[in-house]
Amino acid sequence: MIIKITSSITKIKEKLNDGQIAGIERLCLGIYRGENILTLENTDVVDFLEREVFEKISIISRGVLIKARSKFAFHGYLEELKAKTIFVVAKKDEAGARCEVTFADLLLLDMEPRLLAEHVNDAKIYIEAAHHYIINQKISGLSICGKTSGGGGTSIAQEFKNISQNRNLCLAVVDSDENWPSRPATPVEKKCKEVADASSGLCEAYRLPARELENMIPLNILKDIFSNKNGYYSVEQIEKILGQELEGWRCADIKQGIKVSTLRSMKKTSPEYKFYVKYFKKSGIKIEDHELENLKKNDFLLQSVGNCGDPLLKWFESRSKHAAFQLFHGHWKDYWLQLGEKVFSWCCAEGLIRS
Repeated sequence: MIIKITSSITKIKEKLNDGQIAGIERLCLGIYRGENILTLENTDVVDFLEREVFEKISIISRGVLIKARSKFAFHGYLEELKAKTIFVVAKKDEAGARCEVTFADLLLLDMEPRLLAEHVNDAKIYIEAAHHYIINQKISGLSICGKTSGGGGTSIAQEFKNISQNRNLCLAVVDSDENWPSRPATPVEKKCKEVADASSGLCEAYRLPARELENMIPLNILKDIFSNKNGYYSVEQIEKILGQELEGWRCADIKQGIKVSTLRSMKKTSPEYKFYVKYFKKSGIKIEDHELENLKKNDFLLQSVGNCGDPLLKWFESRSKHAAFQLFHGHWKDYWLQLGEKVFSWCCAEGLIRS
């Protein structure tokens, strides 16, 4: 995330008060710890702060501001990146479209971005997508920084609201739960959008480009994860039914699977039923009522891979980021990089500043 101090602060006529100075100090210490990227609208910004507050802030904070001034020309390339930007201004334009804060606001904000997902392992995996976005875009000199947390499945909306009310910067990645192509937003997603809309730009709700995490994992990686487990059979059976079709892998419930009882519970006129019937018939699975009578209600028509958060996280930890990224192919790579771009936007940073 970019924190950009605008030239409007040089127009402040009154002496900066203790709260404003403390806000500057807090911002600079966060930059020093590698939480964000600090940029300037022009170098006059630091000249102004040097005159007004340098005697009242720490040596570390002075160094951060001086370094931002020295890197002013270098930071020009950041304008080309699609990074979330918060503008530090003298006075906020409440009707404006951009996200603005004042020096006093900085004292109350936790400036290290949070990445919230339905489960904490999901959030940690989404951080990997941001690293892969950096690799794909050949971005140098930047890293990823963000606190990861889980919202406990459907309670993510309430957790997101709590985080927002505590003045945290937060990106919530919400499962689309797109049980069939073009399914409208779920109540959980709508509630998360409401929280973000009320946050004045300090929070955002992002809809995962697939049903859930498991639908974001390339087939070859699923096979690798379950290579020595019973899950390998499940992956092969799913592949036989879905083939290589984008919509099937994006929307099918490969996490829980589809049992006979699940299909029977669907209305035959519903888009979800029609979605699955298309793949079952194409793969030769008989799904007429009289044909299902020979099966038990808990028999799987589409196998389940289960929760992949923990095994996938271990898979990432067992290899380099470059090696892992090389195994993302086809439409999985496109969706993975869409997610990575969004997480990068909120969590990009310059890393810990070395003295």
